[in-house]
Amino acid sequence: MAIFRRFFSTRRSIPIPFPSQPSFPFIPHCPPNTQCCSAPPKPVLPKDLPLETTGLHGAMVAYLEHVVLCTGTAAWPSRIEDGIEGQRNVAGEFKELLGRKGEFQNTNFSVLASSFPRGSSPSAYLLPSFQYIPALPTQSSLTTLITHHLLPLDPSTEVPASEIPSPLHPVTVSSVVVLICGHTNRDLRCGIYGPVLQDTFSSQLAASGFSVLSTPPSAEDPGVEIQKTARVGLISHIGGHKYAGNVIIYIPPGTKSTNGHPHSLAGCGIWYGRVDPVNVEGIVSETILNGNVIEEFFRGGINSDRKIVRI
Repeated sequence: MAIFRRFFSTRRSIPIPFPSQPSFPFIPHCPPNTQCCSAPPKPVLPKDLPLETTGLHGAMVAYLEHVVLCTGTAAWPSRIEDGIEGQRNVAGEFKELLGRKGEFQNTNFSVLASSFPRGSSPSAYLLPSFQYIPALPTQSSLTTLITHHLLPLDPSTEVPASEIPSPLHPVTVSSVVVLICGHTNRDLRCGIYGPVLQDTFSSQLAASGFSVLSTPPSAEDPGVEIQKTARVGLISHIGGHKYAGNVIIYIPPGTKSTNGHPHSLAGCGIWYGRVDPVNVEGIVSETILNGNVIEEFFRGGINSDRKIVRI
């Protein structure tokens, strides 16, 4: 472990460059809903919590990887590192390791809580690595995750990718993953929008031929992880509650568009803001199925090379 301490004697947070030209195909506006009567109404917000109507493009914090913790609830405290009653405080343990006073002092990795189901041991999704870590039983396993799976992604650490298989036994995630901010105890706007959008995305994906999965990926049953599967979950604060509903869509590598060609967003994560339930059909059709980014919602994105993209 001494070698890692040498690398992290100072804070490790490097600027993550923005490509000068987006590599994503764009369309300016979301197509109209073809089944307006089936979409839930626009959520009503308190008058003292309006949404921001400008400044959406580029409104995201650069990062290299999301560590999405599976908690089985959306009742997180305002600061997830304060812990959830009755659960081990994994978010707090990560902050102790990655925070400014931690062993690794690296802010290029974003730890989120999610409503995805938890098992007997804490577990997590790594995105856009598209991996699922089925068990993080001890704090030492968090250190293993950081050194094996996160640090090699950051050029400033000079930590090479390990040639030894990870002892955490990661499982490949080949489903579309839709993350929706629903952090009620942080900001009521996302708390109101999140559950409505979660239900709407789940329904619309199912109507579009996806199997919406509620169980975690399993190495023992790889046949479940097939084309046209999706997972939809609520997540904790990602910044920009004033842009609710906030949605991040991760398209797995190897995905194909409806025309059978390689999906233009395969391996990428797309951040949207100000999404209403009536927009979900268009987002599923244009972005998830056909690989087009909808400019009016676009906050930014991360491509398959882990470069942040904005317009």
